[in-house]
Amino acid sequence: MKVARLLLAILLAAPAALVSAEFHVWSDAEGRRRVSNLPPSQVAPDGTVRERFHPYGIAAQRARLRAELARRDAELIEETPLDKPLGAAAE
Repeated sequence: MKVARLLLAILLAAPAALVSAEFHVWSDAEGRRRVSNLPPSQVAPDGTVRERFHPYGIAAQRARLRAELARRDAELIEETPLDKPLGAAAE
């Protein structure tokens, strides 16, 4: 009977031992104590979660593409003379 109780206690305690969470504790710039499951580097000063940034991710590719298109637009604006109408023949 004691063996059965011991076995039952071990079986009930095993899942709790397997499930563990990692917590991070730090103080922010205002001296407040913060506790989170995210490391301090992933939490912004206002307490919001920062987005993860990967240099080859979609967001980074989009930012690079937008910068390249803006650069090309600026070049086209510089090359296009504004004193002549667009349909005028070159002299």
